[in-house]
Amino acid sequence: MGLELLTTLGGSIAGYVMKLMAIRSQQQNDLLMAALKRDEMAEASRNAAAQRVGVNAGKFVRRAIVLSILFGVVFLPMLAPMWGMPVVVEGEQAGRSWLFGLIQEPATKIFTEIHGVLLLPELRQVLLAIVGFYFGSSTARSR
Repeated sequence: MGLELLTTLGGSIAGYVMKLMAIRSQQQNDLLMAALKRDEMAEASRNAAAQRVGVNAGKFVRRAIVLSILFGVVFLPMLAPMWGMPVVVEGEQAGRSWLFGLIQEPATKIFTEIHGVLLLPELRQVLLAIVGFYFGSSTARSR
């Protein structure tokens, strides 16, 4: 009788484990199907958005932004000295200090006219951002 009881208990435990594994597998399958359905809905939404706004409109806006930045930050400051117009540069003049630097006057802004081309570190940053943007968009398009 002990062997039959052991066989019955073993079969019950094996049946329980198999049923638990089947339930867990079904839950994972349900989660996968829900994720696929969400992905299909997101893809449909992206496709609908792409059809509403043409690709050419986005290209035109991006190019207009880039050209306006280039004109305002690069070309205009470089063309002004060629027309005899001075470029005004803002600077600061440190205030005086008393009592070993414990009391200080605020710095005063000074504006200086220069006759020549002004190259700023910000100009380099803007140009690097533009180049990175175009390389990044062309890389994403090719994949």
